[in-house]
Amino acid sequence: MFNNVVYGVTAKLLAVTLLLISSYSHAADHAEPIVIAVVDDGFNVDHEIFKGLVWTNSNEVANNDVDDDANDSIDDINGWDVSDQDSRLSAPASRIDDLDHGTFIAGIVAHTIRTHLGDLVDYPIKIMFVKAVSDSSVRNTVEDGYLGIDYAVNAGADVINLSWSGGKSTKEALTVLNRAQQTGVFIAGSMGNYAQADPVFPLSHSAVFGVSGVASDGLSFGGNVGNEADIAAIATDMRSASASSNMAYRTDKGTSNATAQVSAAVALMKLSNRSASSAEIRSCLQSTSVPVDAMNPNFYGQFGSGQLNIEGAIDCIKGRSIKQDVFEQPEGLLLHSNNKAKKSKLTWHLKPVGNYSGLKIFPFFEGKNKKVTVSIYAGNNNGKILWSGNALDFPRELNLDETDIKIELSSTGRRDYRVGLKYAFDTINQAGRFCRSRVEVTIPTTISDGSAQSNYANYSNCEWLITPPPNHNVTLTFTKVDTQLHTDVVHLFAGDSRQQRNLLMKLSGQETPKKLLINGGLPALLWFVSDGEQAAGGFEVDVKFVPN
Repeated sequence: MFNNVVYGVTAKLLAVTLLLISSYSHAADHAEPIVIAVVDDGFNVDHEIFKGLVWTNSNEVANNDVDDDANDSIDDINGWDVSDQDSRLSAPASRIDDLDHGTFIAGIVAHTIRTHLGDLVDYPIKIMFVKAVSDSSVRNTVEDGYLGIDYAVNAGADVINLSWSGGKSTKEALTVLNRAQQTGVFIAGSMGNYAQADPVFPLSHSAVFGVSGVASDGLSFGGNVGNEADIAAIATDMRSASASSNMAYRTDKGTSNATAQVSAAVALMKLSNRSASSAEIRSCLQSTSVPVDAMNPNFYGQFGSGQLNIEGAIDCIKGRSIKQDVFEQPEGLLLHSNNKAKKSKLTWHLKPVGNYSGLKIFPFFEGKNKKVTVSIYAGNNNGKILWSGNALDFPRELNLDETDIKIELSSTGRRDYRVGLKYAFDTINQAGRFCRSRVEVTIPTTISDGSAQSNYANYSNCEWLITPPPNHNVTLTFTKVDTQLHTDVVHLFAGDSRQQRNLLMKLSGQETPKKLLINGGLPALLWFVSDGEQAAGGFEVDVKFVPN
């Protein structure tokens, strides 16, 4: 959709941690509805799925051609077209099929709310429609998304749904996101569907809660993954509203769908606890999510904390205790507030499933109790102390090599306090997990994808340059080929480069070729590439040299 930009995950974690110190809540007065702004390409507001859920600007008089609320938006009754600067939220009749995404996404929000609240005439949650694509746009991308965010913040949205990602971190974009963060509005953003793991904007900004996608069984469906993901939700086989008529529906897949469910979940949480801060909502979303790493061994830690658990998150935000001895989520935000003026003691045990190289912890403490102590131990049998001291002396950041830790907290004072930590286990770059870059081969050996008994890694991109000694030729005997057919491929070239004219063969699937001989004393180049979806056993090939 847009060009990607890199914005470090450490900066995102740190900014979120600093934000925790504020207990500001963006919740509206109890009489007001919770408002979700969907910033997208266009909407059929009259679709039956939105009945009882459409936001109305109470400060604006409909169809009087007057800017009653002085917000530079005339007759913005149900939302606003920030691209064309008018109140028409639907696409032109000639472009309904092109600009149908917004209706579909807002429909998922509406369906999720209806599922949890039942059939009501008038819902306590409303959808604000913000069109951020011009009727005359050629690219069909959400080109004015940041203008849309700005409008939604000014209009009083509690939740903003961004089912799009990408673009540059311009000064204007950063200004909008920083301002949105300061107001306390919750922003959920989509990771994208391009099967890559590079950081994307605006996900990498700490104001945005990144959403990745999984299939209904918790497996990867091929969408974007990475450190910018904070949670995952079901992305496949979603049926929702189509803009083509008021009763039309269609089915689609993508992380956009997952994001819409998270936005709806946040609105339901705010409805259950209107005083809940964004930090508390993030904590409940992540600490109650269902880990999916065991089912996706090539993507440990790449889906955020795990799969969305709406009921669990709502129970959590209502203040019901999470009875959990071990947190298997690879990242999260853990909070504890003691406002009962009594002694307290708790233990958090962090032990995610999968392979990690360590973790980062961003702790914080606020309150008047000066007798709160924290000890962090290695969770394995030796139980060595990694950090211990008064919570007032928390470092800004802790970097630990451990992948299994226990945190013990106790207090003896009688004053209120709040303590917590944002944590993320360090993921291993799966693209280089087993094989990486170019390897020089000059002696007889066996070459493989390196995964041994495991499946090869997604996003593999590896080369082996096999150079025979003088007066010798290269022979290759494949003893194993097991890859995703026509997608994950072993290429064989004569020579030392991947020029098309030197390509001898491509191998994928499970068929092993006969013994191969590269004549003329030329080097042989093997090149293995895999995509972001299926992975299999890999390949093995015996390399020998024979006199020419």
